Amino acid sequence: MKHPALATALHRHWKRYRSALRKCQINFTEKAVHDSRIETRRLEAQFELLKVFAPARLLRRARRALEKHLDCFDTLRDTQVQLRMLRRDARRIPGTEVLRESLLLIERERLDQAARNVRRVKTGRVRKLARVLEVQIQRAEGDPNRQVRDRRAIVRAVDAAQARVAARCRRMDPGNVATIHRTRIAVLTAGGDCPGLNAAIRAVGKAASGLHGLEVIGVRDGFLGLIEERFITLDRSTLGGILTVGGTILGTSRIKPHRMDFHGKIHDMRDVILIPEIPYDARKIAKAIQSRSRNGTNFSIVAVAEGALSQSDAIRFKAARTRRVRASSPAAVAHAKAALSEIDRQHAGNTMRLAARLERLTGLESRVTILGYVQRGGAPSANDRLLATRLGTACARLIRENVFGVMVASRGDCATPVPIEQVAEKRKQVPLDHPWIAA
Repeated sequence: MKHPALATALHRHWKRYRSALRKCQINFTEKAVHDSRIETRRLEAQFELLKVFAPARLLRRARRALEKHLDCFDTLRDTQVQLRMLRRDARRIPGTEVLRESLLLIERERLDQAARNVRRVKTGRVRKLARVLEVQIQRAEGDPNRQVRDRRAIVRAVDAAQARVAARCRRMDPGNVATIHRTRIAVLTAGGDCPGLNAAIRAVGKAASGLHGLEVIGVRDGFLGLIEERFITLDRSTLGGILTVGGTILGTSRIKPHRMDFHGKIHDMRDVILIPEIPYDARKIAKAIQSRSRNGTNFSIVAVAEGALSQSDAIRFKAARTRRVRASSPAAVAHAKAALSEIDRQHAGNTMRLAARLERLTGLESRVTILGYVQRGGAPSANDRLLATRLGTACARLIRENVFGVMVASRGDCATPVPIEQVAEKRKQVPLDHPWIAA
């Protein structure tokens, strides 16, 4: 096997890479970016083919340098892919115009940032590896034993590369951007903690990267981290050992891209349960507690779900919401919103006031315990872990199939996609005839 052809090909790819990079640094156009990406990938593939000649340490450094070059364009490319997909889904998903305007602004910022980053790209390590490879190839020319060994190694490298290319070609769909570019997905957790979040993060990450070849990043502290661009890579080492850990490794925040209403949950093993669907009367609660006390029970537990209202507060809320719906002018809408906000503000601390009133009505001492994150952040049960794993794996599969604008719901033994517009800003209330309420 004669090696000069390999050395010539390497030298040609190096010159093309350097030329494309310089053109991109001088004139940052879409064509220059495209050509620079292509030549970087070609040189990277040439290094992979000739790694038998290269010191491993030098090869790793050169790879990192080339990847850093490609990283200059990745965030820009991701934003442009999102814009393309958003244009396609804009008619199907209402309210996306604001998101599109935000992405256009981000795209302009990414263009400026990518241009600055490209101008700072250094090629010293890449040039050094190219020179070392050329020297090693020339030295191997006079060693017959080494030629045989090199031939076998290069054939194996070519076979492996061909297998990867063939597999990628089989997955490519010209109408699906995600099958052409390596898709990068982000995972965030918003709102409060709950058992199983880490299990869901693990399922999405492992299924997306291991089964579907997607790159997965995590967003720190919910939507606040997305705004502030605080990301981490969710690789095998990050996802290991979190299946049984409570809470979320990514953290959460209360920042929301839009406002949605949430219900409290019904808890078991309570003597009185207050839920948003049924406004309560403190006097009836006091009678129930006193009845238990007369029957010899020396304690009663009252579980107050998030959003639970007294009958008087429920009437005020209903009236305020009705005024907001019927408001016919911007001023009337603003006034109705302000009234709702004021009622919300006055409702804060409702549980403490309820406890004080029950103490006056019953003559018994009341103690308030807010479980909060002690309950939400506990270790997930076996069912929590199985459910989270099933939903997370289904999420990764839907992304691979280019299905977006949906939430993943558990229905029986299946994980089913449900369009966001069917659930956003809608309440799923507990039916008043539900067996749990009757019990």
